[in-house]
Amino acid sequence: EPAPSKPPRRALAVEVSELAEVVLSYATDASVVAFGSGCPSAELFPLERARRVLSSLARRDRDALGRYGLPPGTEKFRRAVARRALEWGCRIDYRNLVTTTG
Repeated sequence: EPAPSKPPRRALAVEVSELAEVVLSYATDASVVAFGSGCPSAELFPLERARRVLSSLARRDRDALGRYGLPPGTEKFRRAVARRALEWGCRIDYRNLVTTTG
């Protein structure tokens, strides 16, 4: 069992900017693998198709791009995710999918 900690009786000044600089310097270092968030290559996304879809949506419903839907998500989107899952070899009933923001 670990020993109890013994924090100082008074508050200490803590400088985090130097540490933050070091951590952020690794963000562009190709030899470092960050496990904090997944950042797949842009080559894996159909970016041109996404651009066309977003442009079309923006022309039809400008406000839609600034709104977040509530769980479980729109039926149309959940059906699309279930169809895409078939390409991955997964059979998913769209009624069992929940989409969230963030």
